[in-house]
Amino acid sequence: MKRKFIEILGILASFMLFFAGCSADSSGGNNGITVAVKSVTLNKETLSLKEGSNETLIATVNPDDASNKTVTWDSSDTGVATVDGNGKVVAIKKGTTTITVTAKANTKKTATCIVTVTESTSPTTYECQNCHNSYDTQEKADNCSKQAGCPKYEAPVQTYTVTFDLNGGSGTAPESITKTSGTAITLPTTSSTKTGYKFNGWAETNNATSGTTGTYTVSKNVTLYAVWIAENAKTYKVSFMNGTTVISSSNVPENTSVTKPTDPTKDGDYKFDGWYSDAALTTAFDFSSKIAAETKIYAKFTLNTYPTKVPVVLPTPSETASTPEITYETSGATVTFKTTATGTLTWKVMKGLSYVPTGTANDSEKSFTVDCSKLDAGTYTVHLTAGSETNTKTFTIN
Repeated sequence: MKRKFIEILGILASFMLFFAGCSADSSGGNNGITVAVKSVTLNKETLSLKEGSNETLIATVNPDDASNKTVTWDSSDTGVATVDGNGKVVAIKKGTTTITVTAKANTKKTATCIVTVTESTSPTTYECQNCHNSYDTQEKADNCSKQAGCPKYEAPVQTYTVTFDLNGGSGTAPESITKTSGTAITLPTTSSTKTGYKFNGWAETNNATSGTTGTYTVSKNVTLYAVWIAENAKTYKVSFMNGTTVISSSNVPENTSVTKPTDPTKDGDYKFDGWYSDAALTTAFDFSSKIAAETKIYAKFTLNTYPTKVPVVLPTPSETASTPEITYETSGATVTFKTTATGTLTWKVMKGLSYVPTGTANDSEKSFTVDCSKLDAGTYTVHLTAGSETNTKTFTIN
């Protein structure tokens, strides 16, 4: 009986071991047994990087079947180099730091790499995504479109207000006028009166003897004062002319001088060269002279001229890409670059790291023409981007 009992116990034990094994196998890897981390290694013990560069270290957790192979990364000096959760090391500035990788399952298991950062031989540059202008910081590149040199730049609309002061006259002053810079406004008339005086236009000072009537070009916040002259004062009309066109006019009391107006402008590439007393523009007008008759004063404009500058295209350096192909031809002060590349073509001119807003693209001709007459002397580079390919040509202006 005792023997039979022992045999039954043996059978029961066998069944228990069998079911325990099944349970362990059903739980997955390592038959339900936790495999501890024995060591962590790195693919490099030392690493040299230049400022601005990066490299990814590779960590290996041993044994290969360790239950938890998660690791963490740390830099002893993040001012020198940083490391992310994937082991990517980014060099910040010259110096030395230690990168440590640690097994999460056993923080005593670590590996280290000594990282030495040296100064970069060439500055790291960052490009504006709109015009590809280069900057020394990412922030400047991101803000490029806010700068006037970027083709995407949209100048803020500047508005100014012109207010009117009756300068001792009775009644209500005309309402203020707010316009964008460069707008010509019609100066208001006024029903204001001043005993013993008559209205003689508007001026920017409160003690003028002659004022402006007609139009006024808005260029600043300004107060215009009513000009009052003696009621019986004799005046003469003084007209400021651009050829046969009246720019503005003033009624000037006899035997007083006329106030010199602001310099006018002329459409096109012209510069203002002074006021003249004759239509032939031979005698400069003397603003200290006294007005004794109806007078016309003429503005002189001169077409801007530029010294002859012949561009010289330099040989292409051996390291420059061969595609997309760029050819060129020069004619006087212009140089025209051409290509046979297909697709969307983007041309730009750089001087060093600075974008130069110049050049005219002709998409149908696949060309880009630069007028060098208005450029400063120096070395320039034309960049052509066609799809994913970029090529350059360099030229100088003496």
